[in-house]
Order: sequence, then C-alpha cells, then structure tokens
Amino acid sequence: MKKWVRIILSTLLSVCMLSSSNVWALQKSQIKLNDPYAEFHSKINKIVEEIYFVNFLKVQEIQQKIAMVSAEASLSTGTDNSHMLELSKKLNEIEKERYLNLEKALTSYGAVPVSKETLPSVQPKSIPGDWQTGSDIFYWPETKEFSFYAWFMGNTPILDMWGDYDLLSMEMKNDNGWIWNNIAAMAVFNDKNMNPDLAFDVGEADKYHVVSGNHVSARSDFWNGCIFNIQDKTIQGMMFLNGLTFMMMEGWLQVCGNSRVNYVKADFEHNYKRHIFDIVAISGSNITDFNLNVSYSNEGGSWFRTSGSRVAEIPSGY
Repeated sequence: MKKWVRIILSTLLSVCMLSSSNVWALQKSQIKLNDPYAEFHSKINKIVEEIYFVNFLKVQEIQQKIAMVSAEASLSTGTDNSHMLELSKKLNEIEKERYLNLEKALTSYGAVPVSKETLPSVQPKSIPGDWQTGSDIFYWPETKEFSFYAWFMGNTPILDMWGDYDLLSMEMKNDNGWIWNNIAAMAVFNDKNMNPDLAFDVGEADKYHVVSGNHVSARSDFWNGCIFNIQDKTIQGMMFLNGLTFMMMEGWLQVCGNSRVNYVKADFEHNYKRHIFDIVAISGSNITDFNLNVSYSNEGGSWFRTSGSRVAEIPSGY
C-alpha cells in the first residue's frame, strides 16, 4: 500500500483508540466528514459493481427464458417440468459463479473472506414484492476494514405509481466504536420485459455526495449507518416504460478499539400509490434497533425487504 495510505491509517487508528474510550462521544465522532481511503475504495467498488451487474444481466436472461417456458406451459396440457428445472439450476450456477469471481478478484487485492455461508438461492419469481436479496462480506487486514456488499434484485421491474422516494439503508448493530468510512448505493432500471440489453444505471451516490445520475442520493447519515433516497418514478406521459429492477450497496466499516465483531445488513422500503388520487408522503426515517424505520404522514401501499444480517468478525489470525 502507498506510504500516504499507511500514514492516514496510523492516524485513523489512533483516533479510533481514543474515541473508543469515551462512549458518550461516539455519536459525534462516528459520523465521518470524508473517506480516508476514497481512491482505494472507489477502485474496489468499481470491480464489485461490474461483477454484480454482469451477474444481474445473466440472471435476467434466464428469467426471460423462464417467462417464455411458463407462458408455453400455460397453453399446454403437458406436465413436463424438466426445462424449468434446468433453468432454475442455471440460476443457482450463475450465483455460485458470481461469488467465485468476486472472491478471486478481491483476494488478489488482499481481502479475506469472512465466512463461507450457504450462498443465496436465486429462484424464479414474478411479483415485484418478492424481490430477492443477498450479500457478501470481506475483511481487509491492511486497512482494518470490512467491506460489505448487498444486492436487491427484481424479476420484474417496479412499475407502481409514484408515491414518495423509496429508501435504501445500510447499518451496523453494535455501538462498539467502529466507524463507517463510506457507504454507497446504486440503482438500475430496465424495461417491463426485462430485456438484459435495455438495463441501464440511473444513479449512484455515497454518503458524501452524488457520484452520477439523479435517482440516488444520501438522505440521512447516522453513527450506525446511512439512508439513501431512491427515485423509482417510471411513468412517462401515461405509459410505464422502465422501472427499478436492481440495486446494490457497498459499505466500508472501520474497525476501532478492541472489539472484534459486529453485525451488518441492508434494508429497502418501497412505497407507492394504490390509486391515482392518493397522496403518499414520508414524514421521517431513521435507523434504530438495527432496522430501517420509516413513518408516513400519508401512507399508501408499501413493502419491505432486508438483505439479512451478516457477522462482521475479524478472521482468526488477524
């Protein structure tokens, strides 16, 4: 690692040791004003985004085939499910391939896989509210950080009537002095037929600024995590042409003090109008009790998804 990164790391770890001795100072000290390893994090994030996005496109291609098989089956009196089973198996093979590619790429930069838990099973589904999620976590010994990645993927786009911003969050559980150096979020739209060739990035932001596009921005930053606004508005004229189909989050969690373990996860809250004359408005949002909490002054329809909790524990020997 470059000399300037080592100097920053030494200074940062000294601050972490001091802040961990004063519990009452955590709320203020844990909200960072900048990312101390911004260049390094950006480089790694781009690698992860590419792997995740390629995986997403492969999944969409299989989902298109599943939709065609399902349509054909509905018109047939036969009961042969072999083709559907083959496609479902292919989905899980794609997921395994994604993780192996991710592990190979990140370990080449010095990352250590935190656990080898059972990989998420990607199943064919058709209801937007049944969005599937997953996550990966790695430890970086040289900077003493965890990188946590979470994804949310729909097999059909969200084409509901616009309510208010959807909210996406990443959080840690324990108030043990650890600090989020950065958290980032990105969103992808696709057409109603989920054509892989028509998927496009609509925005990316981290906790400090908007990186690209105009559909993603940081909403609130807390000691335990960050909440992002996701604009899923899709209507153009009177037609729904494109909708939210994929999101991912990247978090860099700095280890401070003597604690060796914490817990991390990501949450997503989608809201929408049930009827054209509805008014949907969020009145507040926060991260408490290891959850994204959202309140509405005018509530319409909504559904919630979580990536599930992952253990961020420093691997033995580090």
